Amino acid sequence: LVGTGYAFLSVAAYPFLSVAEFGMLAAALTGINAGALLSMSASPAAYFVYMVPNISTLIILAATHPKPGYGTVMVLLLAVYLAAMVVLGLQVHTSQRNGILLSLRLGETAHRDSLTGLFNRRYLAQFMDKEWSRVLRAWHPHTREMPTNGLAIIVVDIDHFKRVND
Repeated sequence: LVGTGYAFLSVAAYPFLSVAEFGMLAAALTGINAGALLSMSASPAAYFVYMVPNISTLIILAATHPKPGYGTVMVLLLAVYLAAMVVLGLQVHTSQRNGILLSLRLGETAHRDSLTGLFNRRYLAQFMDKEWSRVLRAWHPHTREMPTNGLAIIVVDIDHFKRVND
């Protein structure tokens, strides 16, 4: 909605702008779009809905009602900028997505034994903290009712496990 608002303001102001003022408007809007890329890159669709209306409006205005002094140069510059921002938006989104996926994979790797693939002591400590909190929330010592949630720990010690493991 904000991008469309910028587009309407550009259309309304265009007849009253000199070449220099139109250049400043284009520079301001491109700067705003570059800043929006940082905050909206998690959703390329939202960024494109924000960015495309106001930049394409400038391109259409510059192409259909050119001001003396810049001709098609401004149209080409804005078109190249629009294409560059679309590509950059997709690259930033992909980079953020890959970073999140890598972080999740690293977290999973940190909780598993590399040889067996089983959960390790670090995972057990975190899991037990959560489970212990859950049991304490469900436990009401002043009532005689048994809690519906419980916790059981089974410890198995295998003698001479090295022979089995090798």
